[in-house]
Amino acid sequence: MKPMLLLSLYALLGSTGALAQHDRDAPEWVSIKTENDGDTSTFVDVKSIRACNGYRQVWAKQVFKPNPNAIKEIRVQYELDCKDPAYRILRSRVYQKDGSVEDQASYEGWVYVLPDDTGGLKALHIAVCGARIRV
Repeated sequence: MKPMLLLSLYALLGSTGALAQHDRDAPEWVSIKTENDGDTSTFVDVKSIRACNGYRQVWAKQVFKPNPNAIKEIRVQYELDCKDPAYRILRSRVYQKDGSVEDQASYEGWVYVLPDDTGGLKALHIAVCGARIRV
């Protein structure tokens, strides 16, 4: 009876460890307030913020209000220049309402964030560049 109990306990602990690992790696989406939140909500995965080559990389998503014939959400990996407010898109993933997913690798040039920008990109830039990250 003892070996069976120990085997069950090891199985339980093993699966709990895997679950804890999975939860630790899961995205932590935090809403950021933007001026143009009408039909969308913007979120940043704070766990994805990384310093890389003098820039910051982050995953963000824009979730659209329910519409059965439209896109559900778009996730974008940005690279941000915190010294000279600018960003570029590294890749994106589009989630359709029908469940299909489309990945796109995109190495676009730098786009500067204008001082009077009222959109989500300025809010994203402020949130990511102001975040504390582990080095």
